[in-house]
Amino acid sequence: MRLPPSPTEATSTTDRHLPDAPDLASALEAAQALASQVELPKLLQTLAEAMIENAGAQKGYVLLPEHDQWAVAAAGAANGSEEIESPACLAATLPMTIVDEVARTLEPVLLGDATKADRFGSDSYLLSAQPKSLLCLPLLHQRELVGVVYLENQLTPDALTPGRLELLQLLATHTAIALGNARLRANLQRSEASARANEQRFRHLFENAPLCIFEVDLAATPAVILAANRRAEAVYGWSAQEFTAIPVERLVPPEARPGVERLVERVRAGETVAVEGTNRRRNGAIFPVRIIATPEVEMGLHADHMVVAVEDITAEKQRRSEADAIDEERRRIAQEIHDSVAQDLAALRLRASLWPDLVEASPTQLRSELDELQVILDRGIEQMRRVLLALRPVALDEVGLFPALRQLAGDLECQYQVHVDLQISGPEERVPADLELPLFRITQEALRNIGKHAQASVVRIAIDLSQEAAITLTVRDNGLGFDPAILGGAVRAGHLGLKQMRERVEKVGGTLVIDSQPGQGTEVRVVLPLE
Repeated sequence: MRLPPSPTEATSTTDRHLPDAPDLASALEAAQALASQVELPKLLQTLAEAMIENAGAQKGYVLLPEHDQWAVAAAGAANGSEEIESPACLAATLPMTIVDEVARTLEPVLLGDATKADRFGSDSYLLSAQPKSLLCLPLLHQRELVGVVYLENQLTPDALTPGRLELLQLLATHTAIALGNARLRANLQRSEASARANEQRFRHLFENAPLCIFEVDLAATPAVILAANRRAEAVYGWSAQEFTAIPVERLVPPEARPGVERLVERVRAGETVAVEGTNRRRNGAIFPVRIIATPEVEMGLHADHMVVAVEDITAEKQRRSEADAIDEERRRIAQEIHDSVAQDLAALRLRASLWPDLVEASPTQLRSELDELQVILDRGIEQMRRVLLALRPVALDEVGLFPALRQLAGDLECQYQVHVDLQISGPEERVPADLELPLFRITQEALRNIGKHAQASVVRIAIDLSQEAAITLTVRDNGLGFDPAILGGAVRAGHLGLKQMRERVEKVGGTLVIDSQPGQGTEVRVVLPLE
């Protein structure tokens, strides 16, 4: 890959290393070699070698801009010369005043005899190295500087001639184009590698996230699931493959679907949406969730995919509910103590202040007062016992579920003058230990509601233990009843008794049905599965 000497060059013995005849084919071969290189380091090394060979130089460097400085990207030496390494300090190895001049003017600098060049006579490299001839030319792509080539011959003046400059610039132009293409390719490869790394990170996070993650296609109607992670499989009960075959609405109970439809429309419009609601497992169980949905890809004003993160907040809801229930229970107990025991004690203190006067004045009346004191104390003790039972089912701990239920029934009869009929069918030992407290608390809440609101005269409690798969509890009264349409609103409005009852049932995988009509009483029916 050599360029021919110019016609004006002499063929003295001092430059016999130069070609003897013009060789345009050599320049074209060099251009083709440059065009064939797609890897940036190989391209630059090929350029350095082609320039040295075709220019008649002894050594050469390719410099590229890097962080507002020049860096040697490739270096070479003429055939038969000792290989050179890229210089660590350019100022001591290259004439940087010439390099900077070429970078500023975008024009080549050719010195036939650098030792006689007054223009750059103060350059420290020229003073120390004393090169005979040199050429520095820019690499331009669309008039933008992309690099600089520096060539020199330390033995022969005019070894680098104007006659070679045109072909060398042609090579430089080919190189600049190839350099741009190589950089584009390198950038593309880096982008692809970065995209693969990001995809791997995303996939790792997707699969191992502690939340349920779904990728959803919003272009389909209804929206369909494209992918689901392991946590979603564990929480919902479907496999990742099964998720892709079911519509999103299968994960949502009917009453919550309007809210999901609104969420989808907002995400389609480009919003990120965070809501709380309910979802449904494969076995039909309903559970509370927190949902964060965000558009993944935007097409104009609308998103065609969304990523949905779902958190099962059953435990959180339980903690909230328990805290609410504790607060409600405290208020109820405080009210009950205020209305009963505290009132009796206040009255008793007033009457006791009169007793000293009755010791001698009216012993008979004093005895009557003492008898009344006994009645008040008995009533207060009974009221406090009911309060303590509400706080902790002492009878349940001490004697078991069914004696404790009978005690609840007796308390309702005494406190509200209502007849309670408790019927148990099937062997009592079939009740698992983990269902005893839910059964007790559900019955307790049902009877409390009857006493406070129903104005009933008869209550029937039936516990069916005869079925293999489930226990059924039914509590029915003949009281005032209510319109079932208000039931959902009562729960949403914070009726903690109903809310607690429903949550206790759902926590053990059971079902709760409340049936009532105005004037026809109320029936609470609970079915708890036996596993």
